[in-house]
Order: sequence, then structure tokens, then C-alpha cells
Amino acid sequence: MSVDPDPSQAVLEGLSTRLSLVVDLDGTLLSSDMLHETFWSAFGRDWTVPLRAASALLQGRAALKRVLANAARVDVTTLPYNPAVIATVKDWRARGGRAVLVTASDADLAHAIAEHLGIFDEVHGSDGVRNLKAAEKADFLNRRYGPRGYAYMGDSAADLKVWPHAARAITVNASAAVRQRLRGLDVPVADLQVADHRRLPLAAMLRPEHWCLALLALVPLLIGHDLSPARVAQGLFALVCVALVTSGAGVIRDLLTLEAD
Repeated sequence: MSVDPDPSQAVLEGLSTRLSLVVDLDGTLLSSDMLHETFWSAFGRDWTVPLRAASALLQGRAALKRVLANAARVDVTTLPYNPAVIATVKDWRARGGRAVLVTASDADLAHAIAEHLGIFDEVHGSDGVRNLKAAEKADFLNRRYGPRGYAYMGDSAADLKVWPHAARAITVNASAAVRQRLRGLDVPVADLQVADHRRLPLAAMLRPEHWCLALLALVPLLIGHDLSPARVAQGLFALVCVALVTSGAGVIRDLLTLEAD
């Protein structure tokens, strides 16, 4: 009977514990994005949030994130964490290494998440003025740990600004395009590709079982006994519109009640 290898073993193999293991949050430690989480949580509590968010955005993305973080009520115990990333961080610390959470999400949220998980030695995030992302994050890490003084776990194209300065680039469920671009950089690469079972399938999100209501759009067509191509096209178009409205309403309701869930 074969045993699946521990994915953390491969990505950490040969990595010196003198380095800091730096972990991104959105799309890496989490399978979601805290900007989206905070927006929908805040909007569900206060309908004026989009107006306040638009005003804050004029001051920059870091200011926007701080406004949303203050307005939202996010339960960090229910966020969609990536268990493989958590296992890797725990493995790293068990070997004697230091783990650091560095994110473009608001620092207050990052600290709350880190306190809940209890696996990070340091936490850094956007502070309302500085948006700790891409080149800004790379500059921060290089000043704090030195070039090649850390391994970096990330997932997106923005992390391509950070990886060239790391001792090792660790991708987490990164797209094929990101991995291909990373291969062209002068940095050792390890991939952590794991199934994310907590992502709700698109079909389930759209609630196709409710689409039967859309069939009501065909009633006028059937009653009128007019099956000309133009009338059939109109009926099908109406059916699609009703189905989309039904699905959209369900998705929005879910987003506005994330906190309750």
C-alpha cells in the first residue's frame, strides 16, 4: 500500500532553517481574498460602505483596506484556510525555523488571523498608508531579512516581484501562466499544488435547482401557440435572464450573510 508523500517535505527539502519562511495570505494561506471578505461583510452591515470605500480608494488601496477592515466583522475562525500551507508552516517551525505572515491585506486582520492560528513568529500587513504588495512587499522583505534571506510562499502574478529576491520560491496553487513565468527567473522553485475542497463549485453557487422558476418565462409562449423562430428566441432569452437573476440573487444573499454562515 503506497502512502502519499507529505507535500511540505518536498517544498522544504534542503532549505536552511536560518532563513525565514514568509507566507502570503490571500490565495496562499487562504483560498479567498480578504478584500472581498471584508467588503461583503461590511456591505451586509451597512449599505453606505460602497460610498465610503470609493472615497477611501482615492487615498490608495491601503486606505481602502483599512476602511473595510474597520467596518467588517470577519470571523477568522471560519475562513477557508489552506491545510497544506498550515501543515508546511508547522513543519518548518518544528525544524526550528521562523515563519512570518506578510500580506497586502490590512494588518489588523492579519494579526487576528495569526493569533487564531498560532503558527507565526511575525506578522506584517498593509497599515492604511503602505500597500504591502508586489514591489512594495519585495522592498520590505529585502530590508528586513536581506535579499535571499527568506523563502517566500505565494500564488499570484504580484508575487513575481518578490520571488526573484527569495532564496526559494514556493508557489501555492499558482496558475500555469504564473509558474511558467517563474521558471524564467533565477531562483529555485518548489510547487505546492493541492486540491482546495473548500471552494464551492460554480454549479452549486448558481443553484441550478432554482432555475425551474425560469421556465415560467416560457408560459406566454406556450399559451400563445406562437412557435415562430422570433417568439422562441424571445422566450429563450427571457428564460436565460430569469435564471441569471435567480442565481445572482442567491450569490449576493450568500455574500451578504457570510458572517452568519
